[in-house]
Amino acid sequence: MFLRPFSILITLCLGLGFLSLPRPVQSLPLNAIAQVNAASTALDFFNQGVKRLQQGDLEAAINSFNEAIRLNPNYAQAYGNRGIAYSRLQQYDQALADYNQFIRFNPNSAVAYYNEQLCMIN
Repeated sequence: MFLRPFSILITLCLGLGFLSLPRPVQSLPLNAIAQVNAASTALDFFNQGVKRLQQGDLEAAINSFNEAIRLNPNYAQAYGNRGIAYSRLQQYDQALADYNQFIRFNPNSAVAYYNEQLCMIN
């Protein structure tokens, strides 16, 4: 079993403990550590990207999908969702590249071809 230096649960408990102190600002670095530990896998970054995409925070979504792809270059869904974010930002060249990458991994995806065609129209 692999143990991380900062367990998420321990870090969150420490952060909550610091919040009860007179200077809650002390908890900020621990909360930052908890966020880094929580988003340590490609799936975590992907889920974070989907959430940000749904919230309309497109640049943050792209950054999360970038990290997911960096950790797993074969992560087809991350390419597809990053393509959606680029499309919404009207960055059609980047979106098209991501849709093509998604199609490379999923050649039978009708949605990917549809999104690709929308980019080509724009």
